Amino acid sequence: MGTSTRGHAGGSTTAGRLVVGLDGTTKGWVAIILADGRFCSAKTFAKAGDAIAAYPEAQFFGIDIPIGFPPDAPKRKADTLARELLKERRDCCFFAPPLSILRASSAKKQGAEKRRLGAKPSPFAWGLKKKILEVDDLVVEHGVRLREVHPEVSFREMNNGQPVRHKKKSWTGIMIRRRLLKEQGIELPDQIELDQHAGPDDILDAAAAAWTAWRCASRATGLYSVPAKREAELDRGRPVAIWV
Repeated sequence: MGTSTRGHAGGSTTAGRLVVGLDGTTKGWVAIILADGRFCSAKTFAKAGDAIAAYPEAQFFGIDIPIGFPPDAPKRKADTLARELLKERRDCCFFAPPLSILRASSAKKQGAEKRRLGAKPSPFAWGLKKKILEVDDLVVEHGVRLREVHPEVSFREMNNGQPVRHKKKSWTGIMIRRRLLKEQGIELPDQIELDQHAGPDDILDAAAAAWTAWRCASRATGLYSVPAKREAELDRGRPVAIWV
């Protein structure tokens, strides 16, 4: 299965309703597991599928990666609206590259798709190609249990609808986000021992993803998606939306 047992912190993963938040790292994924909305443990995984297999009882997985790509659209409505919500922090939300470009079998076909759609994927977005396709392959099997999140949109919701102005890798940014999580009942321990490739910002992002996953599981008052589910574009019959 390829899971890592390193990084376990906190209580048992057998008690309470579970949700999992996943954030990509340079070498894999970091997972924050919540039981009944409270921090339970943290782990690293080589593949997103490994994390899903490790927690078959989890009700939802909040994943910080684009899920769903409307056919023949150069940009997703979800990304455009999320960037509007984040205001001056909009650059931390990239436009997901169209799936047809990511799955093109050659550079020539990639170029043809870019020209056909008028799409210009950013280098950062293109760098996430492997992880985007990895998660896209899991959607058919796991369906609605997988919910796309954007941590900064989730932190904005925790912060009374105001984007967190300080960057997540700054000391102030880390402290603000940790406090916001604590106010929501997610108290991250002082010591979380994970592989070196999982940094503090990855842990915070995974925790924010888990918070949104818990809101989905508990049907929290005010839960919504960007765009609203009824207004979302569709991909293979599934709404393309960032859950909050």
